[in-house]
Amino acid sequence: MTNQTLDTTIALLLSLQRKRQLAHFYHLCLSAFKDHKSQNDWQLELMTALITSEIQEIVGVDACQNVVAGVVQNGHPDLLLITPKSGHSYVQDDFEEFYKVLSYHPLNWHYRYIFIHDAQCLARSTLSNKLLKSLEEPPQGNVIFFLNPTHNELLATVESRAIFLRPSPTSATDDGQDLLEMRQKLEQFKHLSAHEIIDAMRPGKGKPSLPMADFCRAVLKLALEQNSLDQKSIEKLIEAVALYEKSQAFNNPESERFLPFAEFLRTSIS
Repeated sequence: MTNQTLDTTIALLLSLQRKRQLAHFYHLCLSAFKDHKSQNDWQLELMTALITSEIQEIVGVDACQNVVAGVVQNGHPDLLLITPKSGHSYVQDDFEEFYKVLSYHPLNWHYRYIFIHDAQCLARSTLSNKLLKSLEEPPQGNVIFFLNPTHNELLATVESRAIFLRPSPTSATDDGQDLLEMRQKLEQFKHLSAHEIIDAMRPGKGKPSLPMADFCRAVLKLALEQNSLDQKSIEKLIEAVALYEKSQAFNNPESERFLPFAEFLRTSIS
């Protein structure tokens, strides 16, 4: 598994992991995927990528594959998967192990990974207060992924604390075309202002066939391939995503929604 074949969001999280810069909380909105199977496949890809990176540092690349398969099948002290047993809402028993593991640091890996499936169900549960209290000061090294397969909001406190990411399904063929067109235009864009980049991408003004959102995704993918993103650039990208989500909610013009991405392209990609 290499960065060239990874989903952009997974590649971003892997880059942060390797630099030991993962945040405590992530809200992963999976509503762009067409069905539960594709959502589950993406979640498994993310989990496997993180596990692989951790285990490679311990046993090396050659022995890694068998160890990873064993962890995925049998579990690990630094990996916790939580699902609502009732299928509709969480109850106190669902989080019994969660409360236990939060009381200590990761045992073998750099991070402990906690995946909370169907996180939107937390809003309907009776354990919210205890859960939120346990999240106030999580031990260093615990990373919690709130997996949300819907458009529904999470608990307000989780929404305010977690970094929001919305992965999108893409094919390897599309990714290759994205990178090709991006490379052809990147030199030109390096000399433009953010507003000029938006103008160049606008229909009728010589824009490539690649939509602006896909173009931004392709540029990020190339930057991750080249390991050319530093912490400041990653923070700028996350800020651009947050501004895009906010402006989209208020139905701002397309040029205004994409302006933070254009500024990120201009200043962060070499």
